[in-house]
Amino acid sequence: ELIDWFQKSAESKYRVFLIGGVPSRWRDRVNDAREEPEWKGIYDALDGIHPWHVGRWSTTASFETYYSNIISLDASYCASKGVLYMPTMFPGFSWHNMNKDSPINSIPRLGGNFMWAQAYRYVADKKISTIWMAQFDEVDEGTAIFKVASRQSDVPVDGKWLTLDADGQSLPSDWYLSLCGEAQKMLAKKIKLTSKIPIKPNLFA
Repeated sequence: ELIDWFQKSAESKYRVFLIGGVPSRWRDRVNDAREEPEWKGIYDALDGIHPWHVGRWSTTASFETYYSNIISLDASYCASKGVLYMPTMFPGFSWHNMNKDSPINSIPRLGGNFMWAQAYRYVADKKISTIWMAQFDEVDEGTAIFKVASRQSDVPVDGKWLTLDADGQSLPSDWYLSLCGEAQKMLAKKIKLTSKIPIKPNLFA
């Protein structure tokens, strides 16, 4: 009833395009999702579906497997229902600051190649027209794309800091903002579809 109200019953000024932030296994209702069959009706009633995928893969190879087994099928299901599908893209992961037993570079960014593999696969899928980028300022889990320290020499001596040279590459502090810009261009067909990062790092930026 609440979904119907937002979509149809409310005064026009209150109506919305309703996107649900849902568990990664929403379609199968397993693992991180609730199993009750009533959830299917809720998901089907939404205008858009946005599953949370951060941490669901840790390498480019495991992403390819997850995409084939889960995301591609999710996208097909949503397309069959006329529901917008918005998968999550993330650059890497670390929650060492919150969990000291976790490695400081838990899911390496690989100089942007980890994220670009996702961008390429999503854009190549004709059933995917929009992407959720996780996340602009999420430093607690090491997924931030805003400007961060490029080198270990840029950070305080005290404490442990995950910098952009963690995987042996020299990158400017705004590298992930630039990559997101290129991914957006690729999604909008302003640059050609490519599995390789289309720009070189400008270390003087």
